[in-house]
Amino acid sequence: MCLQTVRLPYKEWAENHIARIKGVLDGARAEHTQAVQDRIDAVGQMKDVVSLTEGLFALSKVRFPLASR
Repeated sequence: MCLQTVRLPYKEWAENHIARIKGVLDGARAEHTQAVQDRIDAVGQMKDVVSLTEGLFALSKVRFPLASR
């Protein structure tokens, strides 16, 4: 009889606790996924930096001899 009285409240508490922990973990996963996606987007914006830098360097090689004359 005592076991029956304790079982239901414990089961409800355990289910609520599991749901709360699952919510925290799911939230952390979502935040991490968004942070990784933001980083991927930020790196994607810098993909043309190398070609731009090479172009500016080539331009400076042409311009420097003209400026020194």
